Amino acid sequence: MLIIFTAHGGAPGWVVQPIGFGVVLLIVTSGMSHRLLLDRKQPRIVPFLRQRLTRIVVPVWLFLALYLPVTWAVCALLGEPFPWSREVLLETAVLGDGFGYVWIFRIYALLALATMPILALSRRVRSLPLWGLGVAGVLLGMEVISPRVLAQDLSPEALEWMRLVVLAVPAYTAVFALGLRLHEASHRQLLAGAAIALAAVLANMLPEVLGDGSFTGPRAHKYPPRLYYVAYGLFGTLSLALVRQPLARRVPREATVWFSRNTLWVYLWHIPLVHNLDALAGLLGLPLPWPVRSLLLMTFGIGCTLVQHALVRRIARPSSPGALLWVADLLGVRVQAAR
Repeated sequence: MLIIFTAHGGAPGWVVQPIGFGVVLLIVTSGMSHRLLLDRKQPRIVPFLRQRLTRIVVPVWLFLALYLPVTWAVCALLGEPFPWSREVLLETAVLGDGFGYVWIFRIYALLALATMPILALSRRVRSLPLWGLGVAGVLLGMEVISPRVLAQDLSPEALEWMRLVVLAVPAYTAVFALGLRLHEASHRQLLAGAAIALAAVLANMLPEVLGDGSFTGPRAHKYPPRLYYVAYGLFGTLSLALVRQPLARRVPREATVWFSRNTLWVYLWHIPLVHNLDALAGLLGLPLPWPVRSLLLMTFGIGCTLVQHALVRRIARPSSPGALLWVADLLGVRVQAAR
């Protein structure tokens, strides 16, 4: 989350480029958590999809149901026009580009559809190196077909669909598949994976730098994700995996558990402030450098989530109707129903 908030806070390229692997890191860790959860419960595919998609899509809709009316009311009070058209709002509601920042949930929703088949395949492919070669093969295949897909003479809508379904989803599915098996990797295998990922990064970077001397960096190849970006993300993620134990000892367990349970809502609640950082700077009459902006985004996201939890706990009781307890659970508060 710190990586994402730093980028959304407007950090310069020399800061964002080295840490620009937040999306890949999130998807790998999502794969790891799914493996642990599904190994314990082993649910059927339909109940799993119903529960998983509900936990991805409904919180976004709940957030929009809170955020948009407040934005409309503030704009009305200030005599300002509402900033988004109906088309933008509809695209946001279906997890498209919309007003920004919710597209990652569309990727998660599509990954949910692939989770059970990937897990079934994973149980058949016992060899971790072979599984890693399969992931590498998918990413290389996406890199081969990407130029042909992007060169198609299609409408903007059709091309956007091709970028998502043909390029982004398979690439991120491969990353997710790696996360499903990452807990099996030894220190030596993590080192080998990081070295292979770094080699792929250099293979893309060196022709660029040695050719005309330009340097766009991996983040320029994020939409749709090309091998340059994904390989850099995997290099950063595997490097963190190599030092995860020393890092884990320095972070209180309570903080780790809280963030793991509330990442979605902390992320959602940072969006209103991202939209209004410039307005806040103007209101204060002060320049807000990127470190301050990034800190404000994290503080605002955490603070709103804590306030949300406190309000939900005051409303939802064990004796409350089941529907209210269900909503409370989606808002991040589990209230045990009265027996």
